[in-house]
Amino acid sequence: MARWQPPAATLLLSASIALTGAHAAGQPRPSSPPREPVVRAESELARAREHFQRGVEFAESGQLQEALDSFQSAYDLQPAYPILYNIGQVSRHIGDPARSLRAFERYLAEGGVKIDGDRHAEVVAAVAALRLQVATVRLQAPSGATLSVDGAPLGSAPLRDPVVLNPGTHRFRAELPDAPPIERSLHVRAAHTTDVTLERPSPRPATPPPAQPPPIERSSPLWIGWALTGTLAAAATATGIASIVTAVKLSDTPYAGPDRRPHPDASAATLGARLDTLAVTTDILLAATAASLGVTLVLSLTAPSPRAPVPPEAPRVSLGVAPGHLVLTGTF
Repeated sequence: MARWQPPAATLLLSASIALTGAHAAGQPRPSSPPREPVVRAESELARAREHFQRGVEFAESGQLQEALDSFQSAYDLQPAYPILYNIGQVSRHIGDPARSLRAFERYLAEGGVKIDGDRHAEVVAAVAALRLQVATVRLQAPSGATLSVDGAPLGSAPLRDPVVLNPGTHRFRAELPDAPPIERSLHVRAAHTTDVTLERPSPRPATPPPAQPPPIERSSPLWIGWALTGTLAAAATATGIASIVTAVKLSDTPYAGPDRRPHPDASAATLGARLDTLAVTTDILLAATAASLGVTLVLSLTAPSPRAPVPPEAPRVSLGVAPGHLVLTGTF
Protein backbone atom coordinates (compact mmCIF):
# COMPACT_ATOMS: atom_id res chain seq x y z
CA MET A 1 0.00 0.00 0.00
CA ALA A 2 1.35 3.45 -0.92
CA ARG A 3 2.59 5.48 2.00
CA TRP A 4 0.85 8.80 2.65
CA GLN A 5 3.27 11.71 2.59
CA PRO A 6 1.67 14.85 4.09
CA PRO A 7 3.06 18.03 2.52
CA ALA A 8 3.49 21.17 4.57
CA ALA A 9 0.20 22.46 3.26
CA THR A 10 -1.58 19.36 4.57
CA LEU A 11 -0.18 19.15 8.10
CA LEU A 12 1.15 21.65 10.57
CA LEU A 13 4.69 20.31 11.01
CA SER A 14 6.26 22.61 13.58
CA ALA A 15 5.75 21.75 17.21
CA SER A 16 7.08 25.13 18.29
CA ILE A 17 4.48 26.95 16.17
CA ALA A 18 1.66 24.64 17.28
CA LEU A 19 2.41 24.90 20.98
CA THR A 20 3.79 28.39 21.45
CA GLY A 21 0.37 29.92 21.91
CA ALA A 22 -0.70 27.24 24.33
CA HIS A 23 2.47 27.68 26.36
CA ALA A 24 2.05 31.41 26.58
CA ALA A 25 -1.62 31.15 27.44
CA GLY A 26 -0.97 28.48 30.02
CA GLN A 27 1.69 30.40 31.98
CA PRO A 28 0.55 32.24 35.10
CA ARG A 29 1.69 35.82 35.42
CA PRO A 30 1.72 36.67 39.12
CA SER A 31 4.45 38.97 40.49
CA SER A 32 6.09 36.03 42.26
CA PRO A 33 4.83 32.79 40.63
CA PRO A 34 5.26 29.61 42.65
CA ARG A 35 8.03 27.49 41.23
CA GLU A 36 6.35 24.06 41.34
CA PRO A 37 3.39 24.83 38.97
CA VAL A 38 5.79 26.44 36.50
CA VAL A 39 8.02 23.38 36.47
CA ARG A 40 5.01 21.12 35.97
CA ALA A 41 3.72 23.24 33.09
CA GLU A 42 7.11 23.25 31.39
CA SER A 43 7.31 19.48 31.77
CA GLU A 44 3.88 19.00 30.19
CA LEU A 45 4.81 21.36 27.36
CA ALA A 46 7.97 19.40 26.67
CA ARG A 47 6.04 16.14 26.59
CA ALA A 48 3.41 17.67 24.32
CA ARG A 49 6.09 18.82 21.87
CA GLU A 50 7.59 15.34 21.96
CA HIS A 51 4.23 13.72 21.15
CA PHE A 52 3.57 16.26 18.42
CA GLN A 53 6.94 15.71 16.74
CA ARG A 54 6.49 11.96 16.96
CA GLY A 55 3.09 12.34 15.31
CA VAL A 56 4.66 14.20 12.41
CA GLU A 57 7.25 11.45 12.02
CA PHE A 58 4.57 8.74 12.09
CA ALA A 59 2.56 10.63 9.47
CA GLU A 60 5.56 11.02 7.18
CA SER A 61 6.23 7.28 7.42
CA GLY A 62 2.59 6.39 6.66
CA GLN A 63 1.71 5.19 10.17
CA LEU A 64 -1.44 7.24 10.34
CA GLN A 65 -3.12 5.64 13.36
CA GLU A 66 0.06 6.09 15.41
CA ALA A 67 0.30 9.67 14.17
CA LEU A 68 -3.30 10.34 15.22
CA ASP A 69 -2.69 8.89 18.69
CA SER A 70 0.42 11.07 19.12
CA PHE A 71 -1.35 14.25 18.03
CA GLN A 72 -4.20 13.47 20.42
CA SER A 73 -1.76 12.93 23.30
CA ALA A 74 -0.12 16.27 22.52
CA TYR A 75 -3.49 18.03 22.55
CA ASP A 76 -4.51 16.34 25.81
CA LEU A 77 -1.34 17.70 27.45
CA GLN A 78 -1.45 21.15 25.82
CA PRO A 79 -4.85 21.92 24.22
CA ALA A 80 -3.55 24.24 21.50
CA TYR A 81 -5.99 24.74 18.65
CA PRO A 82 -3.39 24.23 15.82
CA ILE A 83 -3.03 20.57 16.86
CA LEU A 84 -6.72 20.07 16.05
CA TYR A 85 -5.93 20.77 12.42
CA ASN A 86 -3.55 17.80 12.29
CA ILE A 87 -6.07 15.58 14.12
CA GLY A 88 -8.73 16.53 11.58
CA GLN A 89 -6.47 15.89 8.59
CA VAL A 90 -5.21 12.48 9.76
CA SER A 91 -8.70 11.34 10.86
CA ARG A 92 -10.02 12.23 7.42
CA HIS A 93 -7.35 10.13 5.69
CA ILE A 94 -7.88 7.02 7.86
CA GLY A 95 -11.64 7.00 7.13
CA ASP A 96 -12.99 8.51 10.35
CA PRO A 97 -15.06 11.44 9.02
CA ALA A 98 -16.92 11.95 12.31
CA ARG A 99 -13.72 12.52 14.30
CA SER A 100 -12.31 14.68 11.52
CA LEU A 101 -15.45 16.84 11.47
CA ARG A 102 -15.39 17.29 15.25
CA ALA A 103 -11.71 18.28 15.17
CA PHE A 104 -12.14 20.78 12.33
CA GLU A 105 -15.21 22.40 13.91
CA ARG A 106 -13.38 22.76 17.20
CA TYR A 107 -10.36 24.12 15.34
CA LEU A 108 -12.50 26.86 13.81
CA ALA A 109 -14.22 27.61 17.13
CA GLU A 110 -11.01 27.81 19.18
CA GLY A 111 -8.84 29.46 16.53
CA GLY A 112 -11.34 32.08 15.46
CA VAL A 113 -9.74 35.16 13.89
CA LYS A 114 -6.25 33.82 14.61
CA ILE A 115 -6.58 31.36 11.72
CA ASP A 116 -5.10 32.43 8.40
CA GLY A 117 -7.71 33.32 5.78
CA ASP A 118 -6.68 30.64 3.28
CA ARG A 119 -6.48 27.98 5.99
CA HIS A 120 -9.87 29.06 7.32
CA ALA A 121 -11.46 28.71 3.87
CA GLU A 122 -9.83 25.29 3.43
CA VAL A 123 -11.22 23.98 6.71
CA VAL A 124 -14.68 25.41 6.07
CA ALA A 125 -14.78 23.56 2.73
CA ALA A 126 -13.62 20.35 4.44
CA VAL A 127 -16.36 20.69 7.06
CA ALA A 128 -19.02 21.04 4.35
CA ALA A 129 -17.77 17.91 2.58
CA LEU A 130 -17.53 15.91 5.80
CA ARG A 131 -21.11 16.71 6.81
CA LEU A 132 -22.29 14.64 3.84
CA GLN A 133 -20.28 11.64 5.09
CA VAL A 134 -21.50 11.50 8.68
CA ALA A 135 -24.74 10.75 10.50
CA THR A 136 -26.27 13.18 12.97
CA VAL A 137 -28.10 11.87 16.05
CA ARG A 138 -30.31 13.91 18.36
CA LEU A 139 -30.10 11.94 21.59
CA GLN A 140 -32.85 12.30 24.18
CA ALA A 141 -32.62 10.80 27.67
CA PRO A 142 -33.81 11.51 31.24
CA SER A 143 -32.25 14.68 32.61
CA GLY A 144 -29.02 14.01 34.48
CA ALA A 145 -28.40 10.63 32.85
CA THR A 146 -24.79 9.83 31.94
CA LEU A 147 -24.69 9.19 28.19
CA SER A 148 -22.27 7.19 26.07
CA VAL A 149 -22.09 5.78 22.56
CA ASP A 150 -20.13 2.61 21.80
CA GLY A 151 -18.58 2.96 25.26
CA ALA A 152 -17.29 6.51 24.66
CA PRO A 153 -18.66 9.09 27.12
CA LEU A 154 -20.79 11.91 25.74
CA GLY A 155 -21.69 13.81 28.90
CA SER A 156 -24.88 14.27 30.87
CA ALA A 157 -28.36 14.68 29.45
CA PRO A 158 -29.57 16.92 28.02
CA LEU A 159 -26.77 17.30 25.45
CA ARG A 160 -26.30 20.77 24.03
CA ASP A 161 -25.45 19.62 20.50
CA PRO A 162 -26.38 16.63 18.33
CA VAL A 163 -23.94 13.71 18.20
CA VAL A 164 -21.93 13.22 14.99
CA LEU A 165 -21.19 9.57 14.14
CA ASN A 166 -19.82 7.52 11.29
CA PRO A 167 -22.48 5.59 9.36
CA GLY A 168 -23.26 2.14 10.76
CA THR A 169 -24.70 0.50 13.85
CA HIS A 170 -24.02 2.14 17.21
CA ARG A 171 -24.94 1.30 20.80
CA PHE A 172 -26.36 4.13 22.89
CA ARG A 173 -26.45 3.94 26.68
CA ALA A 174 -27.91 6.07 29.47
CA GLU A 175 -27.11 5.50 33.14
CA LEU A 176 -29.05 6.83 36.12
CA PRO A 177 -28.26 6.38 39.82
CA ASP A 178 -29.95 3.42 41.50
CA ALA A 179 -31.46 2.21 38.23
CA PRO A 180 -30.53 -0.29 35.52
CA PRO A 181 -28.90 1.30 32.45
CA ILE A 182 -30.96 1.98 29.35
CA GLU A 183 -29.42 0.73 26.10
CA ARG A 184 -30.44 0.86 22.47
CA SER A 185 -28.66 -0.15 19.26
CA LEU A 186 -29.48 1.64 16.04
CA HIS A 187 -28.19 1.81 12.47
CA VAL A 188 -27.61 5.37 11.23
CA ARG A 189 -26.95 6.62 7.69
CA ALA A 190 -24.71 9.29 6.24
CA ALA A 191 -26.23 12.72 5.59
CA HIS A 192 -29.25 11.84 7.73
CA THR A 193 -30.43 13.11 11.11
CA THR A 194 -31.89 10.50 13.46
CA ASP A 195 -33.73 11.00 16.74
CA VAL A 196 -32.82 8.46 19.42
CA THR A 197 -34.76 8.37 22.68
CA LEU A 198 -33.51 6.45 25.69
CA GLU A 199 -36.45 6.09 28.03
CA ARG A 200 -37.19 3.55 30.67
CA PRO A 201 -40.24 1.54 29.64
CA SER A 202 -43.31 2.23 31.70
CA PRO A 203 -43.85 -0.46 34.34
CA ARG A 204 -46.51 -2.90 33.40
CA PRO A 205 -49.50 -2.81 35.71
CA ALA A 206 -49.68 -5.75 38.05
CA THR A 207 -51.84 -8.48 36.65
CA PRO A 208 -54.90 -8.76 38.88
CA PRO A 209 -55.82 -12.24 40.09
CA PRO A 210 -58.43 -13.92 37.98
CA ALA A 211 -61.89 -12.94 39.05
CA GLN A 212 -63.88 -15.64 40.76
CA PRO A 213 -66.85 -16.67 38.67
CA PRO A 214 -70.13 -15.61 40.20
CA PRO A 215 -72.04 -18.34 41.99
CA ILE A 216 -74.32 -20.18 39.69
CA GLU A 217 -77.85 -19.54 40.70
CA ARG A 218 -80.22 -22.40 40.85
CA SER A 219 -82.01 -22.39 37.55
CA SER A 220 -85.73 -22.55 37.09
CA PRO A 221 -85.69 -26.05 35.52
CA LEU A 222 -84.82 -27.42 38.97
CA TRP A 223 -87.95 -25.92 40.48
CA ILE A 224 -89.97 -26.99 37.50
CA GLY A 225 -88.63 -30.51 37.96
CA TRP A 226 -89.89 -30.71 41.53
CA ALA A 227 -93.24 -29.20 40.56
CA LEU A 228 -93.60 -31.57 37.63
CA THR A 229 -92.72 -34.56 39.81
CA GLY A 230 -95.36 -33.59 42.32
CA THR A 231 -97.96 -33.04 39.60
CA LEU A 232 -97.23 -36.38 37.97
CA ALA A 233 -97.45 -38.12 41.34
CA ALA A 234 -100.82 -36.46 42.02
CA ALA A 235 -102.08 -37.42 38.57
CA ALA A 236 -100.94 -41.01 39.05
CA THR A 237 -102.75 -41.11 42.38
CA ALA A 238 -105.91 -39.73 40.81
CA THR A 239 -105.92 -42.21 37.95
CA GLY A 240 -105.17 -45.03 40.36
CA ILE A 241 -108.16 -44.11 42.51
CA ALA A 242 -110.31 -43.79 39.39
CA SER A 243 -109.18 -47.25 38.31
CA ILE A 244 -110.19 -48.74 41.65
CA VAL A 245 -113.61 -47.07 41.54
CA THR A 246 -114.20 -48.26 37.97
CA ALA A 247 -113.16 -51.79 38.86
CA VAL A 248 -115.66 -51.85 41.72
CA LYS A 249 -118.42 -50.61 39.44
CA LEU A 250 -117.54 -53.18 36.81
CA SER A 251 -117.68 -56.02 39.32
CA ASP A 252 -121.19 -54.94 40.35
CA THR A 253 -122.54 -54.71 36.75
CA PRO A 254 -124.26 -57.91 35.46
CA TYR A 255 -123.79 -58.78 31.80
CA ALA A 256 -124.42 -61.72 29.51
CA GLY A 257 -123.38 -62.37 25.96
CA PRO A 258 -121.50 -64.78 23.74
CA ASP A 259 -118.62 -66.38 25.63
CA ARG A 260 -119.78 -64.42 28.66
CA ARG A 261 -118.50 -61.20 27.09
CA PRO A 262 -120.63 -58.07 27.42
CA HIS A 263 -122.30 -56.62 24.43
CA PRO A 264 -120.34 -53.67 22.93
CA ASP A 265 -123.16 -51.30 23.76
CA ALA A 266 -123.62 -52.58 27.30
CA SER A 267 -122.58 -50.48 30.28
CA ALA A 268 -120.20 -53.23 31.37
CA ALA A 269 -118.26 -52.88 28.11
CA THR A 270 -117.90 -49.14 28.66
CA LEU A 271 -116.65 -49.65 32.20
CA GLY A 272 -114.16 -52.27 31.06
CA ALA A 273 -112.71 -49.99 28.39
CA ARG A 274 -112.42 -47.14 30.90
CA LEU A 275 -110.73 -49.45 33.39
CA ASP A 276 -108.14 -50.46 30.81
CA THR A 277 -107.45 -46.83 29.90
CA LEU A 278 -107.12 -45.79 33.54
CA ALA A 279 -104.78 -48.67 34.29
CA VAL A 280 -102.47 -47.84 31.35
CA THR A 281 -102.54 -44.13 32.20
CA THR A 282 -101.68 -44.84 35.81
CA ASP A 283 -98.71 -46.97 34.78
CA ILE A 284 -97.45 -44.24 32.44
CA LEU A 285 -97.82 -41.55 35.08
CA LEU A 286 -96.03 -43.66 37.68
CA ALA A 287 -93.11 -44.23 35.28
CA ALA A 288 -92.95 -40.53 34.41
CA THR A 289 -93.06 -39.62 38.11
CA ALA A 290 -90.16 -41.93 38.87
CA ALA A 291 -88.10 -40.55 35.97
CA SER A 292 -88.80 -36.93 36.89
CA LEU A 293 -87.98 -37.63 40.54
CA GLY A 294 -84.64 -39.22 39.63
CA VAL A 295 -83.51 -36.43 37.30
CA THR A 296 -84.60 -33.66 39.66
CA LEU A 297 -82.93 -35.34 42.63
CA VAL A 298 -79.61 -35.65 40.76
CA LEU A 299 -79.72 -32.00 39.69
CA SER A 300 -80.53 -30.89 43.22
CA LEU A 301 -77.59 -32.80 44.69
CA THR A 302 -75.03 -31.66 42.09
CA ALA A 303 -76.09 -28.04 41.62
CA PRO A 304 -74.15 -25.40 43.68
CA SER A 305 -75.90 -23.57 46.43
CA PRO A 306 -77.78 -20.60 45.07
CA ARG A 307 -76.59 -17.12 46.02
CA ALA A 308 -80.06 -15.69 46.15
CA PRO A 309 -82.61 -18.17 44.88
CA VAL A 310 -85.71 -16.57 43.53
CA PRO A 311 -88.45 -19.13 43.06
CA PRO A 312 -90.20 -18.75 39.75
CA GLU A 313 -93.91 -18.56 39.33
CA ALA A 314 -95.47 -21.86 40.36
CA PRO A 315 -96.47 -23.99 37.38
CA ARG A 316 -100.13 -24.79 36.89
CA VAL A 317 -101.15 -28.35 36.00
CA SER A 318 -104.69 -29.66 35.49
CA LEU A 319 -106.00 -33.17 34.90
CA GLY A 320 -109.10 -33.88 32.88
CA VAL A 321 -111.02 -37.09 32.20
CA ALA A 322 -112.66 -37.67 28.85
CA PRO A 323 -114.60 -40.68 27.70
CA GLY A 324 -112.08 -43.47 27.33
CA HIS A 325 -108.96 -41.38 28.20
CA LEU A 326 -107.36 -38.75 30.50
CA VAL A 327 -106.11 -35.26 29.48
CA LEU A 328 -103.12 -33.64 31.35
CA THR A 329 -102.48 -29.93 30.68
CA GLY A 330 -100.22 -27.38 32.35
CA THR A 331 -98.30 -24.08 32.04
CA PHE A 332 -94.71 -23.54 33.25
